[in-house]
Amino acid sequence: MKEEHPVEYYMYKPIAENPIVIDFSAVRYYDELYELLKKKFGLPEYCGDNLDALWDCLSLRWMHGKQAAVELHGVFSIRQELQPDMDGILDVFSDVHRKCPGVTFVIKS
Repeated sequence: MKEEHPVEYYMYKPIAENPIVIDFSAVRYYDELYELLKKKFGLPEYCGDNLDALWDCLSLRWMHGKQAAVELHGVFSIRQELQPDMDGILDVFSDVHRKCPGVTFVIKS
């Protein structure tokens, strides 16, 4: 039986920040990493905690020439156990920028 979700489950939330500032310095666990990204980017609830879902949701969010500036803090201080995940996330950000050039990601620390 197919599970029914309310319409809000599929909706992107508004982003009030400009630039969008993401600080990874307090992230200690894998699930916190994706929860932070979902919150900061206003991603829908259905977005999974993996790189493919992140790519899908971010590229959909900024298609059609929409613009956004993203500042990344705490990238170099993330726990060593999460470094491979952070590397993958940075690759996704790079790919999103290539597909959606109006979206910029700048590592500040």
